[in-house]
Amino acid sequence: MEVIFNNTTIAEFETYLWDYGQGQTSTNRIADTIIYEQGRHDTTYFVQLLVSNQCRIDTFSDSILVHPTPVAIFETDRDIGCSPLNLLLSNNLTYGDPDSLIWNFGDGSTDSLFNPGSYEYDVNEEEFFIVSLTGTTELGCSDSVQLLVNVNQDEVLFAPNAFTPDGDGLNDSWFPTVSAGIDENFFSVKVFNRWGELIFEAKDFYSSWDGTYQGNAVQIGTYTYSIHYKRKQDEERKVIVGHISLVR
Repeated sequence: MEVIFNNTTIAEFETYLWDYGQGQTSTNRIADTIIYEQGRHDTTYFVQLLVSNQCRIDTFSDSILVHPTPVAIFETDRDIGCSPLNLLLSNNLTYGDPDSLIWNFGDGSTDSLFNPGSYEYDVNEEEFFIVSLTGTTELGCSDSVQLLVNVNQDEVLFAPNAFTPDGDGLNDSWFPTVSAGIDENFFSVKVFNRWGELIFEAKDFYSSWDGTYQGNAVQIGTYTYSIHYKRKQDEERKVIVGHISLVR
């Protein structure tokens, strides 16, 4: 807070000594402009002017109260996770004596508790939410802080164990069901015949095996698949191996 002092002393004095209350002093007749730093709570600074000449010594004292602008700070146990995500919230670091606190969870919900404890996000596909906390004093001073939270659908992989590529429009192709919690950038599906020969491979979520190899229909029988993948929220690579029955 900037404070401009004005020396209104009437008589002429030979010496002037200003004590601005935060370690700054001056012997100038004309007062200085002082910047007072805020504390974590209300802070009072005591200011004194001492003047003297051959006849007398006189002092004048006053005080300056600095109300802090609040500083909003909160912590969470994570900023990414699978739905339903129970996000733990901690507001133990906010300071500046805000008179009101408003949480905005980014999905249309708000709360005015000092520490709401936790909040649950339940989504059907990957979504991003901006969680914000705003602290405001009765004088209108405010501060806010935001955090981006990524909520994924949980890890779901389901691979059918049979399909019938006979051209009837029903169950003509094979591909695992993949949820939004799986990272497409680290995903692959491979199908092998009984001799271990690779006959189908996909590295996206949109290609499916139609029961052919190099344009020719493969024999009825059992085939082996392997799925390599990882979840979006961590770096752990996983592999699923299973079998498919091709029936016509």
